[in-house]
Amino acid sequence: MNAFALIGYPLLCIAAVEFFLALILLGKKPTTPLHKITAAFSFFAASYCLFAGIVYVRASAGLDYDIFYRACWIGWIGIAPAAQLIFYMKEDKSRAARRIVFSLYAFWILTFALCLFTDFVETGVYSLVPYVYRRGPLEIPIRLIGGSLTLWLIYELYRVRRQCVGLKRIQLNYFFVGMLIYAAGVALATGVFPQFGGLGFDPSLGSYFSLPWVALTFYAMTRYRLFDMHLMISRALSAVFLSGIFSCTHIMLFKLFEPILGATFAILISLFIIGFIFFGTPFSGRIQKLIQRIVVKDKYDYQKILQDSTKTIVTILDLDELLRYVIERTKKSLGAVHVSLYLKDEDGHYRARHSSGARDGCASDHTLDDHIVDWMKRTRQTAVREELEAALPETEFGRVNKYMKDIGAELVVPLSCQHRLEGVLTLGQKGNKEPYLQSDIDMLEALAGYAAVAIENARLYEEARRVKESLQESEQKFRTLAETMKGGIVIYRKDKFLYVNPAVESITGYTGEEFLAMDFSRIIHPSYLSLVKERAFARLQGKPVPMQYEFKIIRKDAEERWVLARVGSIEYGREPATIATLLDITDYKEGEEERTRLYEENMRHYKERIAEERRHQAEKEKILMDIHDGIGGITTNISLLAEVAQKVPSAADVKKALTTISGLSREGIGEIRSLMHSLDAKDLSWHTLTAQLRSQGTSMVEPHAIAFEMLPEIEDGNGQPGSLLCLYLFRIYREALTNVIKHSKATKVIVHLNVARGRLVLTIWDNGAGRANEVGAARGRGMTNMKARAAEIGGTFTITSDKGTRVCVDVPLSLKNSSRAVEIQ
Repeated sequence: MNAFALIGYPLLCIAAVEFFLALILLGKKPTTPLHKITAAFSFFAASYCLFAGIVYVRASAGLDYDIFYRACWIGWIGIAPAAQLIFYMKEDKSRAARRIVFSLYAFWILTFALCLFTDFVETGVYSLVPYVYRRGPLEIPIRLIGGSLTLWLIYELYRVRRQCVGLKRIQLNYFFVGMLIYAAGVALATGVFPQFGGLGFDPSLGSYFSLPWVALTFYAMTRYRLFDMHLMISRALSAVFLSGIFSCTHIMLFKLFEPILGATFAILISLFIIGFIFFGTPFSGRIQKLIQRIVVKDKYDYQKILQDSTKTIVTILDLDELLRYVIERTKKSLGAVHVSLYLKDEDGHYRARHSSGARDGCASDHTLDDHIVDWMKRTRQTAVREELEAALPETEFGRVNKYMKDIGAELVVPLSCQHRLEGVLTLGQKGNKEPYLQSDIDMLEALAGYAAVAIENARLYEEARRVKESLQESEQKFRTLAETMKGGIVIYRKDKFLYVNPAVESITGYTGEEFLAMDFSRIIHPSYLSLVKERAFARLQGKPVPMQYEFKIIRKDAEERWVLARVGSIEYGREPATIATLLDITDYKEGEEERTRLYEENMRHYKERIAEERRHQAEKEKILMDIHDGIGGITTNISLLAEVAQKVPSAADVKKALTTISGLSREGIGEIRSLMHSLDAKDLSWHTLTAQLRSQGTSMVEPHAIAFEMLPEIEDGNGQPGSLLCLYLFRIYREALTNVIKHSKATKVIVHLNVARGRLVLTIWDNGAGRANEVGAARGRGMTNMKARAAEIGGTFTITSDKGTRVCVDVPLSLKNSSRAVEIQ
């Protein structure tokens, strides 16, 4: 064996180990992104070693190795997954990191293609030992870039390692050291030395520096339970054994068919038969199980353990029985000396519910330390005491480690479901004193996940059972209450009744069977049907509606009744429905209506009385004012004339004064008579008013040789004339007749009184000389006073010439003119 073989074969062995490492990482379940990235890095490192080894092995045999030497540049692509690994440890979702990494992949893949198919980078090697090579135009710049990136990776690896603390730092320490050795060696061998002519060192030999990395990685994985060495050996033996069988079978079949079918068909037929045997039959699986049974003695058949446990767990709904099964299954599967399971109690502490072979420190009803509970909630990771013990004393693991040692727990496994810590499982050391392997922990975590879900299901089942019992009890109470209460209870959905109690039957007259068979709208009065439906629909949609309101129903005998309904929403038969309590309030409503009617009637009488009093008071005030202005003025004039008559010396002046006093006295008597007539309004009617007008007119005008005629037209239903209306009407009437006597030179007077359709029209016509309305309005105070008095009673006064003189007073018989009307303020 020459020097080339001594260099090449170890490289092939290193490549095999690195390929095996990549396969292990990809075969680990579950495979995380970190595993995939590390497997990719391992693959490129293995390819680098593989092609370098092939170069030296072919060189030892005197064969051409140019293409394989060019292929050694595949090692540079490992920079991309190395950078990806660093960025993932820092921030796994960094977009900038992803862009940088993909750029590195693209750059080095392009460089690799240039090396294989062009002479821009690699043009060939004259000699390996001693190393003499020919440079391509791009080789030195690319190696410089690669060396710089490798140094940058060394710096970033150092920073990431410093940021890791506690258990994570211990787990990754060997991996980082190996990566640093590999990166430093590659940077020198392939990036720095070629810048100075190579210094007689072949860059492909930098692949040797991957040996410390893969060795330390394997050690870290074995030491810190990233995989089980027994299983690794079992799988390796299975692969070797199956490969041997495959090769022997292929050779035998080829020898059998080659004389008959020829070499080509013999290869095809043999491969088809082998493929069918290995992949179409359970042969391969049985071989793997056989070897695993020989190597590990069914000790790590975790898949079967999980399958059996899962099938049993999902069928156990009693919580205590489930906890006992989980503990016993865990203890039996892993051979733990003692196992305890802690669940959260009502006060928030985690208390041991079940234990098997427990020590005094973790006996039944023991409460778990709050610090370890907080750590479990925060990390959701299994705590391994052996690993925690190796952590730095000042880290957060110190107290957890001490507590685990006190209670004799080697493992503390969280039972999490939907990001909630359902419980904690603690395991003591194994009975055979062996440490717990990563495969043990993986199985425990999977079993803990199933157990957490099963515990949650058992609790839900227990809660559902209690709720069901409570519902049954509540339903019984509801039915008892509903059957005995006087108020009606109905449950309906849309337009169909689902339940009615006996009280509803007495309220509506329908039987329960009739209710369940008929439409909801049948009992609702049509005037209220739309209101009830709208509110029921809005309530089912969750909109705010009044819970209590009144409406009418129609009984079976067609009688209308008032009910007070209080309505709410419930779930009936797992679907939303409406429940209502009904109270018959018909008697109350009728009594309320009667009270309202009486109240309104009393208020109306009270207001009429108040209005009448106000009207009388107003009339009295006006009458007193009229007495003061009329009779008071006349009396004052008489007093003054009497005093003048006493002082004048001549008998003619005295006679004149007495004549004036006599006229004023008659005028005063007329005023008093008119006043008496008006004050006696309670005995007045339209007919008595007509009689008084006729009497006063006859007495006034006939002594002056003037014929008088009264023409009344009175309709019934116009109430009774008020005193103020009578007073002002008499004054206007008297003033008009006085004007006829004094100024008209008439021989006939006709008075027409029309009371009809809520109006009073008094017309006084004489056949005298006549005078225009405007002229009369312009002379004397008489016309002005008559207009003012007509306006006081809400009427109008007009005087026209119509073959004489016509005076007309038109008064609407409003509230203030009728003694029966009520003035409403």
